[in-house]
Amino acid sequence: MKKVILILSVMLLCISSYSQTEIKVPAYQPTLEYGKKIFLHMEYGKFNLKDKPELKSLDASRILKVEVICTDFPRGVNLKKLNSNRLMQLKEVLPQLQKNEDVVYKTIRQMDFEGKLEAQKMFHGLVITYVPKPTKASMKKEMGLMDKLLKGEPIKATDYSVTEEEEKDSVTSVSESSIRSLAKHEWDDSTLHHLTEYSVDYLKRVGSLYYQKDSTVFKIMERNKNWKSLMISADLTGSMYPYTAQILAWLQLQTKGETVKQFVFFNDGNRTPDRKKIIGKTGGIYNEFHCEYKAVKKLAEKTMSAGGGGDAPENNIEALIKGLKNDPDCDHIVMVADNNANIKDYKLIKQINKPVKIVLCGVYGYLNLDYLNLAKYTGGSVHTIEEDITNLASLNEGEYIELAGKKYKVSKGRIVRI
Repeated sequence: MKKVILILSVMLLCISSYSQTEIKVPAYQPTLEYGKKIFLHMEYGKFNLKDKPELKSLDASRILKVEVICTDFPRGVNLKKLNSNRLMQLKEVLPQLQKNEDVVYKTIRQMDFEGKLEAQKMFHGLVITYVPKPTKASMKKEMGLMDKLLKGEPIKATDYSVTEEEEKDSVTSVSESSIRSLAKHEWDDSTLHHLTEYSVDYLKRVGSLYYQKDSTVFKIMERNKNWKSLMISADLTGSMYPYTAQILAWLQLQTKGETVKQFVFFNDGNRTPDRKKIIGKTGGIYNEFHCEYKAVKKLAEKTMSAGGGGDAPENNIEALIKGLKNDPDCDHIVMVADNNANIKDYKLIKQINKPVKIVLCGVYGYLNLDYLNLAKYTGGSVHTIEEDITNLASLNEGEYIELAGKKYKVSKGRIVRI
């Protein structure tokens, strides 16, 4: 009994700290962003989470963000208990959330309605953003989306639809009025009149007309035009295609031969089963010294076709080691990395003898400690869409630092979260 009380107390403590992050919006509207989404509809004012077969797809996935969607009715009412119960229901179904400190939690309070009846028609429940385990089919789809970005074509929501097989496995009923409220400013009656059932990904495909471009790579490279004679190492595993497209588009703007000496792309093992991956010998690493657009694009397609990753951690250090072995004289190492994937082979870090500049993609909340410590150890830097963090190597024991609104300190030689 005491154990049960302790577990509930810990859960409530986590929920309490999460629920302080509340955002007020006219009406919740999903956007296409890094990862995929699952929408869990709950009745107005209730928190029961009925059997949701689509949650089974999260067993081998990385959960990035959980949003609790509520409505400001009665106006100004304290909804903390209701939203805490909604989150607790989810944690009972997905116990892995209790151990995952990297998940970002947000409460979205909808404000644009008139009266109780209209408030009840709005969407209520949970929205989970996650990265699914890559497959051969999903990587092929991502290559197609990358091509569209490179051609300057907008990625419509329908371009990111799941396969028919996935759609059959994830159908759930959602009221038409609830779906209308999610994107009421973008849809017309002809879009919806014939629809009675919606897959869990349907809202993602039509809730936003165009892909919301994350210009992380562009902005960082633009801020650091003095970087020359580069070795660029990039993670090309699942969901990284928008950043790969940015690398290729940026390359087209560079003066031939002056900026990049070598590209090193990696996919964490060419679909090798996770249990057979050996640290330092995982593979799935491809390099190119002929750093013109067509050759590098071909290299990216080859890397993506051969594999999209497996377990969450990636073989970042192995890729750097291979790149440095091929070209030890590069002036700068730039690593384009996924903030949501740890470094599988971090213990090989002592083999890196040059500063690593880390372009960090897909940042939701905390910056990944592996990349902060890689930069600190090598005397390198970490770069996000908003800022260049260049002082990590100079941090002393016990010293504090605030990055992207989150606090860290140095403890026993490593950067840790507070």
